[in-house]
Amino acid sequence: LFQIKMLIKNNLKNFLKINIQKINGQSRAYYEITARQQMYKLYEYRKMTLEDVEILCRNISDAVNMANAYMLDIDRIVLEPQHIYVNMYNKIMDFVYYIGSKEMSFSDSIKALFEYVLKHFDHSESKESVVLIYDIYKKIIVQDYNPGCLYNLFDNGVCKNNGYIKEDYIKDNYIKNNYVKNDYIKDDYIKDDEDAVMKNYEFKD
Repeated sequence: LFQIKMLIKNNLKNFLKINIQKINGQSRAYYEITARQQMYKLYEYRKMTLEDVEILCRNISDAVNMANAYMLDIDRIVLEPQHIYVNMYNKIMDFVYYIGSKEMSFSDSIKALFEYVLKHFDHSESKESVVLIYDIYKKIIVQDYNPGCLYNLFDNGVCKNNGYIKEDYIKDNYIKNNYVKNDYIKDDYIKDDEDAVMKNYEFKD
């Protein structure tokens, strides 16, 4: 697939590094999760703050902009909390790029994600923060947002470059290869001519 080649050739910021291996004639995609924590585990015992939500949105927009810059379908970005990985050193989030057909569109995925956010948000924060979160959720529902500029939902700022990343930005943020064999999550797909169809997710913690 075009997307597979693009992801392997260009180690993209905000996406888990991918490696394709063939085992017993079946191709498998492995994603590196070294030094990363699943997002949902961060909020098992604490609530999300407004800052947490803004960081999440900025990371999603960074991933969307990177995908757009490399002509990747943003509908394939997985936004489920258990499949979003956080670098605990710099708070950068890395996303799974789903290889194969994905049932949920980006708009459906981010709506489901914000339902999770509302459930885990700290409603003891200021009234303004709580109102803002619900206002953002309303905009998510009616798709009144730019996927590449979700931070606008917080400050109504100007969306620069229509949410797209310039080439010099891409070069400056290129990530060097760094694989650790045992720190992968994997998903299996069946090779059919030139099309790779996902069989199932098999995540390894």
